[in-house]
Amino acid sequence: MSWWSSVPLLYSSGSEGAVGQGAAGRMRPAPSRDCQGAVLRLLPLLLATTAFAASGPVEFGLSEFQAANATRRWPVKVKTELSLDQPETFRIEPYTAGGGRVTGGDLRGLMYGLIEAAGQLRSLGRLKPTRGVPSTALRAVRFKVATADMEQPWFSSETFWRGYFQTLARSRFNRFNLAAPNLLESASRLCMLSQLAASYGIDFTLGLPEPAGDPVTLRSRLASILAACPSIRGIEMDGGTAPLEWYREGVLRTVETAGRRVTLDLHTPGDLHNPAGRTDWNSGLSQAALEANLPFRVSSPSGCKESTGLPGGSCYWALREPVGSDAESIRTRVPDLTADGSSGFELDAPRDEGDVPSFHGAQELFYWAWGRMSYDPKTPPAPPVEPPSPPKAPAPAKPAIPPGQGTSKAPNKQP
Repeated sequence: MSWWSSVPLLYSSGSEGAVGQGAAGRMRPAPSRDCQGAVLRLLPLLLATTAFAASGPVEFGLSEFQAANATRRWPVKVKTELSLDQPETFRIEPYTAGGGRVTGGDLRGLMYGLIEAAGQLRSLGRLKPTRGVPSTALRAVRFKVATADMEQPWFSSETFWRGYFQTLARSRFNRFNLAAPNLLESASRLCMLSQLAASYGIDFTLGLPEPAGDPVTLRSRLASILAACPSIRGIEMDGGTAPLEWYREGVLRTVETAGRRVTLDLHTPGDLHNPAGRTDWNSGLSQAALEANLPFRVSSPSGCKESTGLPGGSCYWALREPVGSDAESIRTRVPDLTADGSSGFELDAPRDEGDVPSFHGAQELFYWAWGRMSYDPKTPPAPPVEPPSPPKAPAPAKPAIPPGQGTSKAPNKQP
């Protein structure tokens, strides 16, 4: 058997049976030299992807639980299982004799259950019966960066992104949208980020800039990135001045021929302030996506109010304005984010342009409040971050005892 048989997934079709054979048991013909050359060019990316694939959402959840267990004198043992419950759900079932079982409707739900169990050990010292069911299907963050940001050390740092995705996972966000210029020129970086996000149970979406250039060139670049980075789960487009045919030829055809499920997100253009204009733009692209039988969603600042004739759950809120992190305000807003058939929301990551993004302190509470409250509005608010206690004032010094006074013995009585 030749060397290329060890990488069959790069050229095998879904109708084939055993690896290396066709449906009738015949050996497949060797791929062309062009195909072999493409495999060789992709091998470095495949090796990098394999390294990330060694860990996943459940492994992260277990590491969180083990970290909470490490502080205990008598560690709590849990059994983990996948269940037949709905995706992203979890159950925690304590045993009478100690320990318990954590189940999840999928890998993401099992991760949520383990993280919740870790929090119970830290706050209660034990496990309690708990069931988690998401109230909001889509809980997404859009991370917008400029060209100058892409030249900063933090943007290329795996440590930074790993910490950021961990924060999103603990907060129960399930999608991350990276919107940046010139992303199509960095296939290796996109592969790294998308696989890293997947290892924490987060769907990675590639945010395309406003349309420009030749749609054929865009289709070629986009197709090569989707082939090299299988963990990219979706593409989001902001509309501009390009005609509908540009989107149809440059993006829709690419998604249609990707060979796997890639969700297409259509964001209402910001310059179409006329509701009728927004409706026409959404309707044209939506109809084109429906005709191509593509999975798609439409986002808008008003949710589903201006989107008609779409399948259920195919629209969501685009929260582009700054939003606060008050837990009670978010709790009361969640029903609106799921009204009129909306599947959820996407909010912009809080950061000042030019500053290094942060996910600690107040920023961490921001993600926690939006992610946890939208997953379960009954979640109690996070305890406030207490400022460090001021240093205690030194105790006043005892007065010095003058010579000849103090603890001398009483004089003897005279006869």
